[in-house]
Amino acid sequence: MSKKLAKNIEDSEPVAILLIEDNVKDAELLQEILGYTTSAQFEVRHVKQVSEALQLLTEECFNVILLGIELAECQEIDPLALLQRAAPNLPVVVLVESDDEQFAAEALGKGKGVQDYLVKGEFDCRLLVRALRYAVERKHSEVAIIQALKQERYFQEFKERWISLVSHKFRNPLTTIVASADLLEECSQQLTEDKKHDLYRRIQSASQRMNELLDDFIVTGTTESLEDFFNSDR
Repeated sequence: MSKKLAKNIEDSEPVAILLIEDNVKDAELLQEILGYTTSAQFEVRHVKQVSEALQLLTEECFNVILLGIELAECQEIDPLALLQRAAPNLPVVVLVESDDEQFAAEALGKGKGVQDYLVKGEFDCRLLVRALRYAVERKHSEVAIIQALKQERYFQEFKERWISLVSHKFRNPLTTIVASADLLEECSQQLTEDKKHDLYRRIQSASQRMNELLDDFIVTGTTESLEDFFNSDR
């Protein structure tokens, strides 16, 4: 499971990093580099394989993933896709060899959670911390936008259902009122008194039904009660 994203690195102390690096010396160097920074505190959990990382993601909380395995050599699995499925809200910063840089650059635009990449041996503490900070901030914004779009889509669907409900609930009594009133206006001379009273009764009953529907709409104040109203047979 992933932590609720901090908007900034400084908002989360310490910052929990999941480091996936099959080269032990590179992993030790990274932890040493992060130990030098004074702008934030970091807790690094190091694993060598993606499979270990996937297991950890079900057990612990992290703020960001540092992926240091060589992506171009992953022929049978797509580690980015696996991590994205396991932790869609976690930003990923990829650490690559210089000859793997193009591969990492292409991954940035493929919707796999990659927020940035760094070339091994070409970054220092300041650059690494900055990449982590921007990755968290961008992912935070991305998640917020996705949530806003989902909410907007929900309200759009709710609006459509509401319009459909109004049309369905009010159409029957309104049709009765209009049809009965037309008969009384157009055929009043030909109608018997009993028929007129029957039409008046229909108009009165349909009007009462519409008033009841309006009262139901007015007292409906929550989503739960609206759902009940949608599903009712009244």
